[in-house]
Amino acid sequence: MIRKGNAMLLKEKNAVITGGSRGIGRAIALGMAQAGANISIIYSGAAKSAEEVCKKAEEFGVNAACFQCDVSDFDAVKVTLDKIYDDMGRVDILVNNAGITRDGLVMQMSETDFDRVMAVNLKGAFNFIRHTARRFAKQKSGRIMNIISVSGLMGNNGHGN
Repeated sequence: MIRKGNAMLLKEKNAVITGGSRGIGRAIALGMAQAGANISIIYSGAAKSAEEVCKKAEEFGVNAACFQCDVSDFDAVKVTLDKIYDDMGRVDILVNNAGITRDGLVMQMSETDFDRVMAVNLKGAFNFIRHTARRFAKQKSGRIMNIISVSGLMGNNGHGN
């Protein structure tokens, strides 16, 4: 969680967290909410989990909203971010956390599984950055955090993609 001395740094900032309904994304969203940031949770299929995160975030006195979006769909990301900008007025922080796994040895991995992991984990981050970058430049501020797997630093068996 955010330490008390740093809590004011996020007061009234607006954050978008992809993959924010579970795991690391949930922890990031709730930590930011506790520190005073309004949050928008992007989720794929875990609507109930996303709604629970938003309700918990609102207990910290911030605004929270959930948006279902396939992060790998360039146009869907634009539509979703347009809704968020309409609701919040601006975005100050983008956290690209959405990710999936389709573990397997490369020699046994299907092209479909490989492509889906790349589409969500890599292209999804690009899509959100692409659709926020111009607005960040125009408002002369914005922060982007890209969350990666430890497998990106040190390979493991079955993590070829």
